[in-house]
Amino acid sequence: MYKDTRNGYYQGKYYIDGKEIELSDEIKEVFEEARKEEDKLLRRDRRAGLFRFDDYSTSEYRFIDSIADNEQNVENMILTNEKNFEIKKTLSSLDEEELVLLKLFVEKELTEREISKIIGVSHSTINYRKQKLKDKLRKLLSKLRNFTI
Repeated sequence: MYKDTRNGYYQGKYYIDGKEIELSDEIKEVFEEARKEEDKLLRRDRRAGLFRFDDYSTSEYRFIDSIADNEQNVENMILTNEKNFEIKKTLSSLDEEELVLLKLFVEKELTEREISKIIGVSHSTINYRKQKLKDKLRKLLSKLRNFTI
């Protein structure tokens, strides 16, 4: 059997634990004005592309729970952020030529032959520069705590 558990103001009536409560006309008017104002704000937010988490929730399913990362804890997040900062700092010590080469290999996923055509040097030169870059990165990153390539 369905149990009415409404609380609040619905369709001109006020409910507490599913039981309708008699209200004076003045109080009903105040509730109605507040509901209209809330609806107006909600429409404005939706036009602006803003949504509340409540819009995606039901009594059995809460949207906020579906996006929560229960596997992460604060300590791991801080350690990860620290490591990312150290890696960025290390990469900033590379010169421009090394950064370009690294971006072409890692971000663009180009082969040595493709990179040699882009940069305008021989394939063996790119291979040598790549090995030199890997050695430099290995040396720089080995200084970081618990970091392996």
